[in-house]
Amino acid sequence: MALGLAEFVVNETGFAADLGAEKYFDIVLPSSGLSPAAAVVVASVRALATQATAEDPQGFDNLGRHLANLKKFGVPAVVAINRFDDDSDADLAAIATFCKQENVECAITEVFAHGGDGALDLANKIIAAASSPVKVHSLYTPDLSLKEKIATIGREIYGAAAVHLEPLAEQRLDQFESLGFSKFPVCVAKTQSSFSDNPKIPGAPTGWTLTISDIHLAAGAGFVVAVA
Repeated sequence: MALGLAEFVVNETGFAADLGAEKYFDIVLPSSGLSPAAAVVVASVRALATQATAEDPQGFDNLGRHLANLKKFGVPAVVAINRFDDDSDADLAAIATFCKQENVECAITEVFAHGGDGALDLANKIIAAASSPVKVHSLYTPDLSLKEKIATIGREIYGAAAVHLEPLAEQRLDQFESLGFSKFPVCVAKTQSSFSDNPKIPGAPTGWTLTISDIHLAAGAGFVVAVA
């Protein structure tokens, strides 16, 4: 409906590109055929500080992982740097420099303070990014098994080295496969505070094991939920 009423439609997909964006590209896109022309990653000095590590005190590894993930779906990204009153010019400039190094456009947004005028630069950069034809795609095909889909998301988006299924999860996964739901996409329920399944691990961790404790079937919605 929105696409029939406006030239540009913004779909807010939820916390973190490893959750909301991945679910859009792997669940919504195949079922609806609605292909985004660009993606906006909202970042801030405050948010990046929560993802800081000893090796990466500015939290840029986390932002870089999100941007790299979006490239895997074939969609161009623009970073919206959400400015707060206590942000220093140096910190804002550092984020802009990082985005430039990643060959990604960015814009400082001050919508809370200035309304629509505070997002004009961002809007223009989104329009420019959305003007180039792109071939957006899902991360996996329906023919993969449910376990392979979970492993693909864990490996490609979260940075996990392996997936461990608890006995209940494995039992239910086998059950849903035998009932003919193997072609369903997977919706992973996971913390938004970390790429891992542990909210206390910041940054862009690798080499860890994604643990799935339970599996639920959402037959009407058309996907399987994996609880991390």
